[in-house]
Parts: sequence; structure tokens; C-alpha cells
Amino acid sequence: MSYYKHYVDEMSRVTAVENKEVTKALVRLKSRLRDLKTTKQRVKDFALDSDDILIRKEYESDLITTKADIGLVETEIEKLEKQLKNGGGVILTYEKFHELFDILPMEVKKPQPMERLDLLLEKIFTNFTVTDNKVSEVTLNSPFKEFVKTGQVTASELRVTLVKT
Repeated sequence: MSYYKHYVDEMSRVTAVENKEVTKALVRLKSRLRDLKTTKQRVKDFALDSDDILIRKEYESDLITTKADIGLVETEIEKLEKQLKNGGGVILTYEKFHELFDILPMEVKKPQPMERLDLLLEKIFTNFTVTDNKVSEVTLNSPFKEFVKTGQVTASELRVTLVKT
């Protein structure tokens, strides 16, 4: 149970740090959005006030670009707000925490994008060395390395071999 407590404490700390970073990013993006909306209004005003067709066309081009930038920033803000609302990482229950060791070998064997596999493995392993397109050395994070040392989880259950295709 102390390993699980260590896991919960660490995940809580990581989630707090991630939430802080997301909040900072949101503040920057919202400031950028305000600036873009101000720019959009200025460009619109200049375009409407100008009698010169060439100048109007130039401002219309700027307006299109600014509107696209606003859309991108708004999308990113929505994504980060959703991430913040969902609380970042989900902390596993005690049962799910132990179930992870039963599921992990099967998950690693499934065909999947390398990004997903990398994300899955980085939650457990701090470092793995690849030699000849195979993982030759693996270093476990706490509390997983303690599980291996105490015999609660055998090293063979956590052995991973990746072959680059």
C-alpha cells in the first residue's frame, strides 16, 4: 500500500505542476487572442475607411490572416481549458494500479503508433537504451523499481523488447 501512496503523491504533484503550466499557457493565449481581436478591428476599420481599392485588398488579406489566427488561438484555448477542467492526469484507483501490471505486457505488444507506446512506457520507465533497434537496457521509475526489488512484481512481467519496423 505504501507504493500506491507514493504513486498517488507523485501523480498529484505532477498534475499540480502540469495544471500550473496549462494555466500559464492559457493566460498567454488569452492575451494573444485579445491582441488579435484588436488587430482585426483595426484592420477592418482601415479597410472600410480607405477609398483606394489596392489598399482595401491588402487589408482584406490581412483580415483573413488575422481571422485564421484567431480561430487557431481559440481552438488551442478550448483544448487547454478542457484539459484543465478534466484535471490533467487521472490517478488510478488502488485496484487499477495493480491491474496495470497484468495489462502492461499485452498493451505493449499491440500494434500502435510509436507516440502512444512511448507515452505508455514513459509513465513507467525513466530511461531505456535502444541498441540494434531493440531495447537493451531499462531503468524503472519509483515505485516500480521497488516492486521488482521486493518481489511483488517480477522483472519478467515488465520486460519490454521493441523492434523498430
